[in-house]
Amino acid sequence: MGKITMPKLGLTMTEGTVSSLKVKKGDGVKQGDLLLVVATEKLTYDVEAPEEGLVLDLLVAEGDTVPVGAVLMFLGNEGEQVLDSELPLNIPENTLTRIDQGKSLKTTKESFSVGDSSVASRNSASPLAKKWARAFRLDQAAINGSGPGGMITKADVMKEAGKFRATPLARKQARDSGLAITDIPGSGPDGRTLSADVKAWIEGNSEQRVKVSPVASKLAADHGIDLRGVSASGRIMKKDILEIARAGASKASSSGLAGSLAQDSPGEERRVPLTPMRKIIAQRMFMSTSTIPSVFFNIEVDFGEFIRFRETLNGYLAEKGIKISFNDILMKICAVALMDVPLANAWYDPEAQEYIMHTDANIGLAVAVEGGLLVPNVKGVQRKNLVQVAAESAELVAKARKGKILPEEMQGGTFTITNLGMFGIHDFIPIINPPEACILAVNSVIEKPVARNGNIEIRPVSMIGLSADHRILNGAEAADFLAKVKKLAENPWVILIQDSM
Repeated sequence: MGKITMPKLGLTMTEGTVSSLKVKKGDGVKQGDLLLVVATEKLTYDVEAPEEGLVLDLLVAEGDTVPVGAVLMFLGNEGEQVLDSELPLNIPENTLTRIDQGKSLKTTKESFSVGDSSVASRNSASPLAKKWARAFRLDQAAINGSGPGGMITKADVMKEAGKFRATPLARKQARDSGLAITDIPGSGPDGRTLSADVKAWIEGNSEQRVKVSPVASKLAADHGIDLRGVSASGRIMKKDILEIARAGASKASSSGLAGSLAQDSPGEERRVPLTPMRKIIAQRMFMSTSTIPSVFFNIEVDFGEFIRFRETLNGYLAEKGIKISFNDILMKICAVALMDVPLANAWYDPEAQEYIMHTDANIGLAVAVEGGLLVPNVKGVQRKNLVQVAAESAELVAKARKGKILPEEMQGGTFTITNLGMFGIHDFIPIINPPEACILAVNSVIEKPVARNGNIEIRPVSMIGLSADHRILNGAEAADFLAKVKKLAENPWVILIQDSM
């Protein structure tokens, strides 16, 4: 029997979200089959079956966020069973929702609420108490602590567990069915709730109880949909909730009465939970703007020779099926300039109060994807020719848009380019991607009259901008870097000489 756990996809990763489950309990899988998709820190990752077998048990649902190393599912052979004693004590405390006589009980790591009352946070608990609370499937927020400052001790957990005598299998069956074990009367010794009691309760209350899958239950909570108002043939499934959400007919409870908002109701509001990617973007951008003393420069560049250079290269390489993009040339230009102004290629370590200098220019290109932004980077651009840069860049962009980018392809960037020229943007100030020192903003190229050698000519020009971390670069150094980029962009043939040196 094998365990599938949340993988660690980077040095800083602490948790991941199960964005999609591809199997269900009882499914047979072959080695290499896709089991689930994990979303974390701007990327998604496919978790594949390490060997052939059966899915013996699933411990997570779609949308669950769990720590690195947490068990997600068990794989084994036909006839094997997962005993309750084999279930990990570190089962993640996922959000559980149940409908009970019109009241919604929702428990998360951060909060506990019944109806309209809420407690801001869970009581503190000793590590041993937390371990036993998870083992007994108890809600830590509902346990009264007797330790110092109200801390929950192991004795408190055991006392609480004693109130609800139930076998481990009965507790698991109740949890899997979205039920509270305390609602089910027991027929065993000392009133202990048995597995048979759970089954009988489910069968006896089938008409009153809302049948809903765990995924549908979580989606309904996220969209504010009252499950009692959902009509479905049998069990309410994910597709039933999604249909209601898309139609804008989410139902809500107000003072115990079900209400609804018409799709075209004036003043309608809807809350949309942030995706894991958007959460990371929000955190990093807030950290950047609130902690980095950035300074911005821009300079006008004549792209006439740049355009001719690119057309000449692509004309020569067309027979080989190779195409050099605008961004590929810019990456090479920036790599040359970064070698001349190494502080623009540095990182800043605020804790150590040090610069981290890099010998390689690992240049990232901001790529817009569904739900956010990814910045894969080409490693060691200064050591590669344009054809190599173009091939690697195209591959990274394609993988990013397909959600197949790997963690190592997102890590280690030393400089970023963001290009909004295709949207007709003439000028913008980009936010630095920490811990990098700079980010280059590229705008649209437009034809405009320019004074040249005493004459007025129509030239393709554009503004390029640089946001720089003033803790690393002084104004003169940042301006020097941008001036070098301008000079190379207006004389791009020089980068071919650099490649041959």
